[in-house]
Order: sequence, then C-alpha cells, then structure tokens
Amino acid sequence: MPNLPNEKASALPSYGPISPSASHWDEAQPERKRPGRRWAWAAIIPMVIFYLLYSRTHPCTHVKPLSPIFIKHCDSLLKPPTGTYADRISRLSSSLEVDTIYIAEPGTSSEYFTGGFSSRDWWLSERPLLIAITPSKNITILTARFEQSRAELVELPKEIREITNFIPWLESESPYEILRKNLGSDVSKVIVDGQVRSFITEGLEGAGFTRGTKEEGEKIKEIRERKDEHEIGLLRCANQVCPLSSPRWRELMFR
Repeated sequence: MPNLPNEKASALPSYGPISPSASHWDEAQPERKRPGRRWAWAAIIPMVIFYLLYSRTHPCTHVKPLSPIFIKHCDSLLKPPTGTYADRISRLSSSLEVDTIYIAEPGTSSEYFTGGFSSRDWWLSERPLLIAITPSKNITILTARFEQSRAELVELPKEIREITNFIPWLESESPYEILRKNLGSDVSKVIVDGQVRSFITEGLEGAGFTRGTKEEGEKIKEIRERKDEHEIGLLRCANQVCPLSSPRWRELMFR
C-alpha cells in the first residue's frame, strides 16, 4: 500500500493481520454446503421414486370411471368403417395433377392413406421402400427384391390391397430409376411427404422427377387436417380415456 499522509493513515481502521484460515473462508463455503445438499437429495429422490411407482400402480384415481356404454363405443371406433381408406385415396388422387404422384415412406402418412406400412409395420433403413399414389387411384409399393415377400405380408384393408401393386428392385439397380420406368413417361412430378428422408428426395430428383410446389404439398396436408365423424369420435375417446388405465388409450391415439 502506498504511503499516506499521517492524518489519512490514522483515519483508516486497523483490522490487524489477516489469518490464513480467514483468507480461505470463502473457498471453504462450498465444501461446508455439500453435506446439506447430499441430505436434501437423499430425501427427494426416494419421494420421486415412490410417486412414480404409485402413479403407475394407481392410475387416474382422481378420474371418475367411464360408463360401459362409452367404452364399448370407443372400442367400436378402433376398426375404421368400410371404405374409409378408399375415400382417403380418392381425395388424395383428386388433388394431384395428371403428371404428378405422391410419395411417402412407411410412417403415419402411409398408414393414414393405406391402412398399413406404419412405423410399427416397417422399420426404415438405407434401402428405400416407397409408397407411390397416382391420380388414377392406384398404389405402387417399391421394395427391395429380397424384402418383397415380407412387404406383401403387411396387412392392408381389402379395398387398398385390390389397387396395390408391388414393384421390386435389385441391389444392382437404382430404385428410383425402376420406379420411374414402371410409372411411365407420363409421370414427371412428385409431391414428397414431409416425413420422407432427404436422400430419398435427392434420389427421386436424380432420376428425373421434379418436385411439386409448396402449394401442392399443402393440399395434401389439408386432407389429413380435415377430420371426418369417425376421426372426431376417436379424438373424443382418446381425450376421455385415462392414458395409464389400459392399452385402449394408446390404440385410440394410434388410430
């Protein structure tokens, strides 16, 4: 410290020498708090575990039980009415131009339109399996040759199976070229579902297909956004059934 005038130096309080223990007091604070934190976590963790176990063994105890009539009604909705998927394909096809096809991979969109090839039916891999829907209400499923027999075993509604054609491709071939060859030169544009992976889109463009406009893709989305009476009933049931009470809620949500 620089030398100060006597009158100023005398005005400064004298605290005496700083002890080594006092200089390290701040550094020791975290160490002093840690035992308390350990005790807090030791009390909280068992309480959380107990709550999770209790909520699984006693689901929805605060909810009044549903009437058997309502439960029976919800169970009846798990099976879509005959013609549901044919109607969806018809609406999709009518929104496509003459030279355009709709392409999807196994997932929620393909299940919505075809009643099959959901993510539960088919696991995505580097080998493309594509569902192509044409304006003429035909469905083409492009699959690897050695997976064709398994693809044909996927359960589809009768109304969809009748208009579905399976096209295999060999490992030495380009699946996108095979698709273009089988669809013919009249098809030049594709509307790709939003869940289709990027390398699939690039492969289709490499085979000569052109991408549809954003407006055309929005028309496809609107088909799924507009709910019919059957879908509205499923939503009502899923909203009433307790999520943990039974597998019925999960099945309703899948539908």
